[in-house]
Amino acid sequence: MSEFPSIPGFRCDAELGRGGMAVVYAATDATLGRRVAIKVVSARDDRSAQHVRRLEQEARGLAALQHPNIVELHQFGRTEDGALYYVMPLFEGGDLTRWPKPIAEDRLTPLLRQLLDALAHAHAAGIVHRDIKPGNILFDREGRPRLADFGAAFVRGRSRLTEHGMVVGSSGYMSPEQSRGLAVDARSDLYSLAVLAFELLTGRLPFEGEDDLSIALAKLEQPVPRLPPVHAHWQRFFDQALAVDPARRYANAGAMRAALPAERAPRTIRVSLEPRTRRIAVASALGVLALLALAAVFRGDEADVPIAAQSQTPAAPVVAKRIEAATAPAPRPDTTSSTSFEPGTRFADRGGPALVVALAASGERPALAVMKAAVTPALFERYRNRTGDARIDCAPPAQGVQGCIDVGVAEDLAAWLTRETGARYRLPTRDELEAAAAHVAPVAAHAWSSTCREVRNVEKQNVARRTWSGVRQVFGRAPLRRRVTTRCDGHYTVALDGRGTVELREAANTETTAVLVREMTPEPRPE
Repeated sequence: MSEFPSIPGFRCDAELGRGGMAVVYAATDATLGRRVAIKVVSARDDRSAQHVRRLEQEARGLAALQHPNIVELHQFGRTEDGALYYVMPLFEGGDLTRWPKPIAEDRLTPLLRQLLDALAHAHAAGIVHRDIKPGNILFDREGRPRLADFGAAFVRGRSRLTEHGMVVGSSGYMSPEQSRGLAVDARSDLYSLAVLAFELLTGRLPFEGEDDLSIALAKLEQPVPRLPPVHAHWQRFFDQALAVDPARRYANAGAMRAALPAERAPRTIRVSLEPRTRRIAVASALGVLALLALAAVFRGDEADVPIAAQSQTPAAPVVAKRIEAATAPAPRPDTTSSTSFEPGTRFADRGGPALVVALAASGERPALAVMKAAVTPALFERYRNRTGDARIDCAPPAQGVQGCIDVGVAEDLAAWLTRETGARYRLPTRDELEAAAAHVAPVAAHAWSSTCREVRNVEKQNVARRTWSGVRQVFGRAPLRRRVTTRCDGHYTVALDGRGTVELREAANTETTAVLVREMTPEPRPE
């Protein structure tokens, strides 16, 4: 008797894997000669038999999915002993578990875009995958990701934590509501994909534990982990994508795809040299060029100079100009028009936007100037070209204001403007922005403040910690202290339409822009 199932038209020759009620085989299509994978689902009792019947009824919905990033279903049917089988392509490119972690952003972002496109297609057909994990993401010969194994998608309202043997979802990746056995929708898949993205970016899962139950509790009780500075621009994305409440996550796969952080180009390091050092650098560069030219003359033939060297060596004046531009210190602010700190005084720093004094100095607080208008597309383009950051493809709101700026980009913009002008620019606090908004040109947009809503999370002690804490008190020692963590749950924005409405926001959209402030400290007078 053969160790492989008998499936008409196919010849199984190897077992690829098994789990729960399913076994996957490698096989050959006897008619077409192509290699395929066949998943066979067998029933062990009446309950699992009912489950298999439901799978067969809903397999027709899976067959309707036609997307370049979804593994297509060739056919399905029953074996001689009544087991359900699915016939699918056999991909030899392996799955995502083979990728060493962490991976670079320039690999992660395109992968997520394709998987979100696949999920959008499935969700539009009313199908929720329910088991997004590395092992279910395969790769074809061209390296294109394919979302596989929709077997769990047909089981609704069950989870591995509520019914032993009905393995639906993987504890490390499933959403909090799926872990609790509640009804799920498309946002559950988006949560699982966010867990996968976090793991690929950092090399670890966001929530871990000794068993399924501890992992499920961690997702409900612990805040989203803070990312290291190198990945800080992903923090807002994960804060929303991994929210416990589905209503606070991205509404659909398209919205999540649009919120993916832009891939950041390496920053240019500007070296500021003293004037004397700068002159030496320029003279050295000119001297090197002169020696190269002299050597070419003595060789008597300019063609002896390698072509690559000719094409990469600019003329001496161009080199001098580039060195001068690269090593010049940041321009100092033009203080001729900013010596008055009276509210309403207008001025502009050299290379900076138009400003107006909004708040007079009070005690130790310096006077505060605010931009006369929100960030314009022209100013934002200067910032983007100089830093290579914040590739935003967004239709600006009315009156020429740059929209789709998030709070992180706004802070980077302030840091860049500080370097450009030599004056200190920053995001205003909520109170400062509310007080200064009247001096900003009205526009139908909201400006970010640096004030966030902090959420404190007090760790719940498990039985072991509570018991040990009681033992310590019996012996006269202090009880164990509960760990308290805080996280930023969105930033406050102020409307610039003249009404000054304050709203709490977590993500950027077409209406979010930035208005920066500049502290004005009087220069010390000579004694």
